Amino acid sequence: MAGTKPNQTSFTSDNQPKKGGQWFRTKLIESLKRKGITEDGFIDILVERAIADGGVFLQELLKRYNPVPKQSHKSITIEGWPKNGTPAEKANKVLDCITDGTIPPDVGSILIEAISKSLGIEETTELAKRLEAIEKLLEEKK
Repeated sequence: MAGTKPNQTSFTSDNQPKKGGQWFRTKLIESLKRKGITEDGFIDILVERAIADGGVFLQELLKRYNPVPKQSHKSITIEGWPKNGTPAEKANKVLDCITDGTIPPDVGSILIEAISKSLGIEETTELAKRLEAIEKLLEEKK
């Protein structure tokens, strides 16, 4: 607020947040150096612990060695897609494609959710325009 002094948690040109992981990595390397351990030495310790103890250590090591690929869907083309149709027409087309087996139900669900969210964006945009028009009218009446 105007006229108030910034507190210790206020961000100013002199008080900026640290840069995520890179900042922590630097601090970690500095700490390892103080202990006389190199980065490679630290990794060796982690691997030894993972092999000896198993459990969470081994799981984390394996996740980093061979990450699980993120699920993705292949591109699909829907015949007769109502490009300029209403959201209801598009959702009905998706439902038709699910029922006739053209697209799997999980993909159809993703598409219907996307249609629904785009409708929400349109509604929010329209409400913002209406609010702006009302505020303009009120300003003119002052």
